Amino acid sequence: MNAQPVPAEATDGPAAARSGRPATGTSAAEIIATARHWHEAQVRRCALAHGDSWPDHREWVEDYLTELVLQRLLARGWRPAHHAVA
Repeated sequence: MNAQPVPAEATDGPAAARSGRPATGTSAAEIIATARHWHEAQVRRCALAHGDSWPDHREWVEDYLTELVLQRLLARGWRPAHHAVA
């Protein structure tokens, strides 16, 4: 399963990032940019941790991180267009 582009978790800065609080007054573009940045940083960290075995783990780790970000956003009330209810 290949991960979809990552929506992002928004924060107001370092303290908010640690607490997981969503930012107030943050645009959708800023939220997406923040999520992508977080996701990319986590992927880099995981790649370093897995070392030479990274290629064997990359797909499932990226899928897991993508799902983690999506679930955090959904829990905070964010709804991407493809989750809209008609």
